[in-house]
Amino acid sequence: AFEGRVEAVVVPPAPGAAVVKGAVIYGLNPNAVAARVVRRTYGVMVSETFIEGYHNPELKFFSEPYQAYFATNVFCSFVRAGDSVSFDHLATDTIQAASAADTYIELFFYSCPRPDPVHLDEPDVRHEGTVHLDMPGSGLDRRVTVEMKFGRTQIQASGTNEAGQRVGTQLQFHTDATSDAVVSGAATADRMDDDDFALLISRLMTQESVTET
Repeated sequence: AFEGRVEAVVVPPAPGAAVVKGAVIYGLNPNAVAARVVRRTYGVMVSETFIEGYHNPELKFFSEPYQAYFATNVFCSFVRAGDSVSFDHLATDTIQAASAADTYIELFFYSCPRPDPVHLDEPDVRHEGTVHLDMPGSGLDRRVTVEMKFGRTQIQASGTNEAGQRVGTQLQFHTDATSDAVVSGAATADRMDDDDFALLISRLMTQESVTET
């Protein structure tokens, strides 16, 4: 199941205890996991200058405003499958108006299990969310800033126009938290003795009791 995804599978002496200890550490301090490996490539739909031999010729079109050939339905990647990203990692890009008369733009966010998708019609590409954003003014020089912020379980995807209007949505974040996690702090699951673990459990139960009251 892990062939091609990890170099080696390491089994700790007490795997059940390691899982429980890791869950307790994360429950007490979510910042203990500093980075995760992204399972899917995330990006947004764009049109870009057509490249012979790279883009699908069936998706080639001539843009009158730009007087050039473009490829449509292109997957513009923000992070790629296999990348290690930190909590609250922010990826940004800019998208230009498709025509001088455009009054709005729709940002379509997608994901793919492969690191190198090219077009959105590929069979394993999945639509994750859509954002509708006004584009005030006129002309081809108008731009929208697209952001994807990678939280703990979700991605905050948004677009901001030149007037400062921001519209966003949340996408599901698929990660391998255990395959390349960087754990900070002195107490990690493989170095924690039983006394440390018991203390962590006690602290967690105390926090839960305070929350409930």
